[in-house]
Amino acid sequence: MAGAATATPLLLIAVFLATQFPMVVLPKPTGPYDVGTRYTWFVDESRVERYDPTRNRELAVQIWYPARTSSNGKYQTLFHEAYRYGPIDELSLVFGYLRNVPTSSVIDAEVSSDGPFPVILFNHGLYLPADSNVLLMEHLASHGYVVASVSHTYESLKPRLSHGPVPFELRFANDVGFSNEEVNDGGIGDRIGEIRGRAHSELMTSLYSYLDQFVNMEEPEQRVLVATAIRSPDLSLLQPTLTEDHLYDFFQVRSAVRNASTHTWTKDLGSLLDVLRDLVPFGQQLDLSLVGVTGFSYGGSAAGEFCKTDLRCRAGTNLDGTQFGENWKSPVPVPFLMLYSNTSPASNDYAYFPASNEFHELLVQNAKHVDLIDSIHAFPILKTAEIETGQIEMDRMTQLVNDIQLGFFDEHLKGITGAYDTAVSLHSKLLTDDLSIQRSRANP
Repeated sequence: MAGAATATPLLLIAVFLATQFPMVVLPKPTGPYDVGTRYTWFVDESRVERYDPTRNRELAVQIWYPARTSSNGKYQTLFHEAYRYGPIDELSLVFGYLRNVPTSSVIDAEVSSDGPFPVILFNHGLYLPADSNVLLMEHLASHGYVVASVSHTYESLKPRLSHGPVPFELRFANDVGFSNEEVNDGGIGDRIGEIRGRAHSELMTSLYSYLDQFVNMEEPEQRVLVATAIRSPDLSLLQPTLTEDHLYDFFQVRSAVRNASTHTWTKDLGSLLDVLRDLVPFGQQLDLSLVGVTGFSYGGSAAGEFCKTDLRCRAGTNLDGTQFGENWKSPVPVPFLMLYSNTSPASNDYAYFPASNEFHELLVQNAKHVDLIDSIHAFPILKTAEIETGQIEMDRMTQLVNDIQLGFFDEHLKGITGAYDTAVSLHSKLLTDDLSIQRSRANP
């Protein structure tokens, strides 16, 4: 499965090239409500910032919601946190043309009085902005949801906080204990990404079984464990990259960086729910007893981990994200949907099966990882040049993701029986060669 860390440099290049294209017009949401949006931030006084221990964790949030008709309002532009705030920098120069791409979201529009509305939390991909799937946010909001997307500070594009804009950091957080220059997994991570399906899941089960032991040991014991692990037939697929030093560094990065970030992002979601009602002037229009969680790529991992560990999650979805997290063996106790591109189907089975509740796993044939970022509409060069994208036309792909997400949350948050099945049937020709095989796995 391609990661957001891989997709992001390509995305930056594509944006630069896309400045040569005419004005982009984004598709409109289809629900009965107009869409309002609000941008704000808050400080979690209970946590220290991993990247800057002199500060507490501060998080920016963009919120989309059902609004009263407000045709005279000001519309939010796409990826606004990249270029609107602070001094002109590389990001502002590259993304600046997007100030001419309006979304359908009216800034600070008056909320509809039809609530309270269920809440959906969204998680962006690694180093992407909070509104990277803005068409999905608008679609859900137009159909009666309040959608809150948190910018995971220092791992988001450039959110504006109380002390100004904070660009993303490619360095490891201060509490990791080593820098990215000090570790080298010899390509183990890349090799894992090349292994598909059941073989990938079985390999990850073995790796995480060793990792569970690794994190509770001192270095001498860790070295002994690694020496044992590389002789295991279970890890033979990692040859010829498998050496003691490479596997040791892989375990370090997986535990102290990848799993730690998933843990941090999960805590961010909990912190947001703690204060969400007070962050907006329409807090009483939020139904916090009906909370769904979703995310793209790395954000899908945060969605899965949150729904495994926080009882406030009532249903969740993962958009093509590799599942990280120390709770990899814990089942998701609520209805959950894993939506894969064709990059690596079934690769998360090690973290999701056996399921303890209703579980759905769908594969979008002929789609690649970046296809699930719906703001690809602003970067048509990605499709033209086939950069990490598949063969499905952009509007069709956006409609598929939006319909399935809405159907899933309508069924499990609003109690609309059959909403998910209806959405799946609309797009069944694109989802899998044999839908009955995939759907048979939905039963725990």
